[in-house]
Amino acid sequence: MGMEIGALVLAGRQVASLPEGDRVILRETAAQLPAGCAHRLYPIDVGDEAAVEACVADVLAQFGQIDVLCNNAGIIGDFAIATEQDLTTWQRVMAVNLYGTVNFTKHVGRAMQ
Repeated sequence: MGMEIGALVLAGRQVASLPEGDRVILRETAAQLPAGCAHRLYPIDVGDEAAVEACVADVLAQFGQIDVLCNNAGIIGDFAIATEQDLTTWQRVMAVNLYGTVNFTKHVGRAMQ
């Protein structure tokens, strides 16, 4: 699918904070884009609604419209059992995995109506 897309926008953590394996995949993916395929990286916290709203506004300003939302940001917390789980870890996982999805669905959905 991805090679037919005219512009690609990635939103997520800062590239520098990605594990090396993910950085390699990101570089390889960018290298496979056809010549002239516009792409942009938005290093934001997807759990921060204001950041997502600003990201969507910038995408619209840069590209004019959004045709597809691939809403798949996600992280894994530590693997402690629930009775030993740190609340801060749970909150971070929920912010990214749940609220990140809600935030992008809300703001991109409005733009796609």
